[in-house]
Amino acid sequence: MNYIEQYQKMMDTGEIIAGEKIKKVYKHIVDNLHNAELEYYFDENEAEKAISFIENFCCIPKFQDGRQPFILQLWQKALISCLFGFRHKETGRRQYKELFLFVGRKNSKSCLNAAIILYILLFSNEAAQEVYSVATDRQQSKIIWEYARQMISTSPLLKKYFQIKVNEIVQIGGFNKFVPLSKNSGSMDGLSPSVIALD
Repeated sequence: MNYIEQYQKMMDTGEIIAGEKIKKVYKHIVDNLHNAELEYYFDENEAEKAISFIENFCCIPKFQDGRQPFILQLWQKALISCLFGFRHKETGRRQYKELFLFVGRKNSKSCLNAAIILYILLFSNEAAQEVYSVATDRQQSKIIWEYARQMISTSPLLKKYFQIKVNEIVQIGGFNKFVPLSKNSGSMDGLSPSVIALD
C-alpha cells in the first residue's frame, strides 16, 4: 500500500479528520491508481525518489544546528506521490502540473514548496528552467526562496549543484535558475517560467 492509499484509508476510517472535498479528491486518485485503461500510470519509484530527496537532503533551517532532516508527514508524502508519481504512458511526463495547497499557518507549506522546487531544478528533464516565487511585495516573495537558500547552505551535497547569488539561485554547470519576484521587480517581459510558486 503506497502513501496515497494509506492517506485515503485513514481518512475513510476517521483516523485522519478531513473535509468531504479532500476525501473525494483522494478517492478519485486511488481509483485512478487501479485503472489500467487510463493514459497515465503510477510510478512508485518516481514518487519515492522525490520523497527520499526531500527527507535526506532538504534539512529544515532554524532548528538546532540548521541540519534537522525534513521528515515528511503522511499527507505530505501522499501529496508528493500524486505530484511526481503519475506519469504519461508514452512520454513519461507528469500528469499533475498545478498544485493548490491550502493549510493552516506553521504547517511547513513554504518549506515544502522550497524543497519541491529544488527537486524540480535538479531532476526535471527540461533545460534552462526559470523558476519564480511571486508575491505582491519583495519580502513575501523571498520567503520560499530563503528556505531554498538555507537548505542549500546547510547541505554539503546541494552546495555542489547550486550557487547562491544576491537574488538568484542558479544551477552550477546548467542554466536553471530560481528568482523571487514582486510587483516592484520591474518589467516581466521576456520571462518564460517553468514553475511559479505563489505563497
